[in-house]
Amino acid sequence: MFLKEAAQIPIKNHIETFPFEKANKALIALKNDAIKGAEVLVVNW
Repeated sequence: MFLKEAAQIPIKNHIETFPFEKANKALIALKNDAIKGAEVLVVNW
């Protein structure tokens, strides 16, 4: 029942990516509530 109702609500997500080299910047942004959504560190192998 809940999932059926949830499907009717337009949910907009926001993902902000940071290269691994900018991890400190990402952590500071997270600490200061400057991120509106999810924060992801991108690691290049």
